[in-house]
Amino acid sequence: MPAINIRSKNTYMAYAAFSLLSASAYTYAADSDDQTLNTVVVTGNRGSQPRTVADSPSPIDVISAEQLQATGKVGLKEVLSRLLPSFNLPAINGGGTSWSVRGVTMRGLSGDQVLVLVNGKRRHNTALINNLARIGTAAVPVNLDLIPVSAVDHIEVLRDGASAQYGSDAIAGVINIILKENDNGGSAETSFGKYGSGDGDTTHQTFNYGMPLAGDGFLNLALDTKEQEPYSRSGSATGQLYGTPGNPDSRDQTVSRHGWNPSYGLGREKVTNGSYNLEIPLQDDLKLYSFSTVSYMETTKVTGNYRPNEINSLAGDPDTPYPDGIHAQRRNRTIDFQLAGGLKGEVGGWNYDVSSTWGEDDSTLNANNTINPSLGPTSPTSFNLASQIFDQWTNNLDFNRSFDIGLKNPLQTSFGFEHRFERYEIEAGDYASYTSGSYVLPSGPFAGTTPLPGLASYNGTSKADAGSISRNNVASYFDLGLDVTDKWFVGVAGRYEHYTQDIGSTWSGKFSTRYEILPGFALRGTVNNGFRAPSLAQTIYSSSTFTSGGIVDG
Repeated sequence: MPAINIRSKNTYMAYAAFSLLSASAYTYAADSDDQTLNTVVVTGNRGSQPRTVADSPSPIDVISAEQLQATGKVGLKEVLSRLLPSFNLPAINGGGTSWSVRGVTMRGLSGDQVLVLVNGKRRHNTALINNLARIGTAAVPVNLDLIPVSAVDHIEVLRDGASAQYGSDAIAGVINIILKENDNGGSAETSFGKYGSGDGDTTHQTFNYGMPLAGDGFLNLALDTKEQEPYSRSGSATGQLYGTPGNPDSRDQTVSRHGWNPSYGLGREKVTNGSYNLEIPLQDDLKLYSFSTVSYMETTKVTGNYRPNEINSLAGDPDTPYPDGIHAQRRNRTIDFQLAGGLKGEVGGWNYDVSSTWGEDDSTLNANNTINPSLGPTSPTSFNLASQIFDQWTNNLDFNRSFDIGLKNPLQTSFGFEHRFERYEIEAGDYASYTSGSYVLPSGPFAGTTPLPGLASYNGTSKADAGSISRNNVASYFDLGLDVTDKWFVGVAGRYEHYTQDIGSTWSGKFSTRYEILPGFALRGTVNNGFRAPSLAQTIYSSSTFTSGGIVDG
């Protein structure tokens, strides 16, 4: 029973990075140099000692809400690709489902080797595997476009391996999205744009509102909606559309030839994202916090064109449902949410943070305006292809404090524990979307021939390829940092992780140092390693097609 399978090997990587930090290295505009360099960051800094962009031992970019808005882009992926040279988003990334959740790269590595945090808590990945992508093939990165832009206060991007600090999949770095904490007033914005060619109309509406809660607490609400119409940059078709060699057809003289080639452009997309972020002080040294995002996304794209004179259009059959050819549509409907809550306080001189985060991404694939030609004219024209569901439950307990060890500056000490449960499921599509029929074309250029099994454009997931898989991950870490002198910082971190599912255990480590040669000019460097286990989607995914004789590669 042969099948196409995607199996990802465990990834082990080690990095050494050194950089010169000067006053112009991390600025976006000359008049904001001081503000940028003096911005206090939390990403990559586990201790209680505040650190800024300038004195961080690892390279960090900070992107403000104003910079997000100034790009004129819609969605966090496009915004980050505009502002971060190390973050790349392909305009067109292949066929299949690769355009619905476009793959990204950071520092040359796939998007699922970048850890995404929201308010410092792990964000779940998409369930939709990019099976025909040119960049990030078989990857399941976090879909950043399902986080409302209007909810974002700023974004911190750690451009350095951080597996020892945050987890095995932080090999390429960390993107930490900090939500707004405004407790009064709000904003609303509507934007519209289109391409000079007259297509690709895009409407984006945002809303944000903050309100105070008891005890100097806050509740911040956000809502984003986006609607984008499709566009295509494919050329006009040449050759015969209705006729065949030696059998011209007069309709070829008047038919429109636009839209028959592969569609090089985005499809129709509708996205609605909502979020809240709240914090309530319970005592002087105890705070309750919670945040959540919820999203609904629909995408539609023509991903398969078959001319009227092709076998998949049942050319020559007087009963074909597509006498003018097929423009097959692939549709995706995604429901996504994340819910997090926790407590921050102090006990025995230690600052602690205990939290739990649940995330789910549920994607359903459908096909419209297509057929299974091996079933003949009686084939359905709309199909459910598959449902792909990813669940992630993460629990964290973190501690930090400073110790006087007899030097001028205290030792910053952090340690913590994490448990993560993940589950991935693929549900089979309609039987007609992958099965093999026995229909024989009665006439025309393919008379006496049975078309290949499955849909004209793409196949659904068969029961043989459906299934579910789950695993647990437990981890513990420590992170030590010391300003040996006012100019010299040294940090070391280590992390132990154990996976079920026969993956085993691993250690990750990181050493970092920074030395300020002159005011505003420093040398810093890190040495680190990371281990990335294959995602559950990569472990279980396969594609097969039924035939009258069994199963063949699909």
